[in-house]
Amino acid sequence: MKEAWFSFEVDRVKYRGRYRGPEEPTVSCVIVPSGQMGRLDEDGAAGETTLYSRLSVLLTEKNIGVVQFDCPLREDNGEPADEEHVRLRSCCLKQALQTLHPEGPLIYIGMSLGAEVLVHDPPSPALGRVLIGYVLEEPFETREPGGYTHLVYGSEDYIGYGEDLSTIVSIAPEQYAPETARHFEESGFSGTEIHILQGYGHTLEEEEAVDIRAEQYIQQLILDMLK
Repeated sequence: MKEAWFSFEVDRVKYRGRYRGPEEPTVSCVIVPSGQMGRLDEDGAAGETTLYSRLSVLLTEKNIGVVQFDCPLREDNGEPADEEHVRLRSCCLKQALQTLHPEGPLIYIGMSLGAEVLVHDPPSPALGRVLIGYVLEEPFETREPGGYTHLVYGSEDYIGYGEDLSTIVSIAPEQYAPETARHFEESGFSGTEIHILQGYGHTLEEEEAVDIRAEQYIQQLILDMLK
């Protein structure tokens, strides 16, 4: 197993990337983090760094490489990401891959805003993608992304709809996930499947008793794509 760091540049700003895994992996997984995560070795959203660390160990044990990279942070992480910020993160993904040239087919893991990057500017080719905590509000036109699409949600990842605080209604993933899957299919994503993990929140941090470790579940999704 090896660990290799590399650097790349986007809009004259330098970023870092890291590869962990075997010299000749059967496949490489590229992790595209949430909007709360900037530097790949610093904390992101709740439980995010721990999830990636544990998942990386499981994947490398199966001869799968893991690619991570730095991303820019917004000045106010409490505000929604605008198109320019999504563009910057998409450019970081592309430049990281162009610099590293990871071996083998690629599988992408995107969390929240990271999933947004993968959906609206899908890199190719890809065996598939695992999208965590992502809601697609409506279908859109995109080029054929190819591969499987797994939509993963924590059972406690409620979203609120309403014009103001007095009218907000909380909706569970069991209610909104099927509509998101339908929008994916209408947008040309084939093989879309929904997975709801009991006891987890938006970024798959544990909020209640859980039946299975999130990293183990995601590892199995990835292994199933290789069959």
